[in-house]
Amino acid sequence: MVDYLQSVGTKFGPDLNAYTSFDETVYMLQVRTDSQELFDKGMLILEDWAHAVTFEDQEIDKERGVVESELRSGLSAEERMRNEYLPVIFYNSKYATRLPIGTREIIKNAPYDAFKRFYRDWYRPDLMALVVVGDIDPDVVESAIKDRFSRISNPEDPREREKFAFPDHEETLVSITKDEEATFTTARVMYKHDNTPVRDLGDYRNSLIQSIYNRMLNNRLDELRREADPPFLFGYSGYGREVGDLDSYTAYVSCGEGQVIRGLETVLRENKRVRLHGFTGTELERTKIEMLSELETTAKEEDKTESGSLSMRYVYHFPQ
Repeated sequence: MVDYLQSVGTKFGPDLNAYTSFDETVYMLQVRTDSQELFDKGMLILEDWAHAVTFEDQEIDKERGVVESELRSGLSAEERMRNEYLPVIFYNSKYATRLPIGTREIIKNAPYDAFKRFYRDWYRPDLMALVVVGDIDPDVVESAIKDRFSRISNPEDPREREKFAFPDHEETLVSITKDEEATFTTARVMYKHDNTPVRDLGDYRNSLIQSIYNRMLNNRLDELRREADPPFLFGYSGYGREVGDLDSYTAYVSCGEGQVIRGLETVLRENKRVRLHGFTGTELERTKIEMLSELETTAKEEDKTESGSLSMRYVYHFPQ
């Protein structure tokens, strides 16, 4: 399949790729739309991925080596430290016990039937979405999607997909990790709260308020970073998304050796200053002008926006 796609101009990586996060797996395929034959072949590949993978034993064994190689290549100092502090951040939740890539033991030794069972359990229409963006006729493509994908049916007794919560805790949890190969020091203070999905205009308004808040605060931190003797190499604070139904408010710094306390104190001090005194009217107006200018530029260059960028916006809004 890769050989065929490369023969028609599709590059492995930029045009053909996939990723797995804690909550989803996304397959990405870029195909030409100036040839109906090539476009149809692309749709056929998506259909095969959705329900017709054969899982031959020898192919599974080949992929074991690929995934194990990815696991080894990802073991940087940052990855090793992350594997230590994530169980603390995701305290007593399912997310604390498994990273998406899994363990070397499972990758090497899981029986063939386990892969096939996983595919049968989770690759099904009620958990799946197909996004097509490009220079297309929407009505024609919609008809093609219905023709190809309506033949896929859910299992008679589907396995329940559990939603895993994040237990509360009274005490402040702390994780201190170190690695000889780490090139800089970071510190993070995180306040966990429930995710608020954007479902209506009111939710969208609140998300814009958070975006404006984040930008105003980080404009202040950026000014501090540009000082002659900056307190940190990089500083950030604001609202953001974690995983599952978990959101957070975070204060984060990256510092040179011996500077982390100074850097973290600076970011936390700016947070307290905002909490006590808020922002100035000038800061608010400047931030609104910046955001409006960016939106106007985006609108003017709408016809230059890459299809992949647009399609990922749909992916981000698909309910997990």
